[in-house]
Amino acid sequence: MVTATTFNINTRYDDYKNSFWKKCTPEYTKEWREKIILNRKWIKKLID
Repeated sequence: MVTATTFNINTRYDDYKNSFWKKCTPEYTKEWREKIILNRKWIKKLID
């Protein structure tokens, strides 16, 4: 959750946004995309 919050804060402010963009390599993006997909599936299971 901390990272998701960091994503939200980082995209609101230019200095954070620029450093965040540098951090978002293809590997970093793939890793977080996979984590988000797994979390989404887990949450959907809880709801169903």
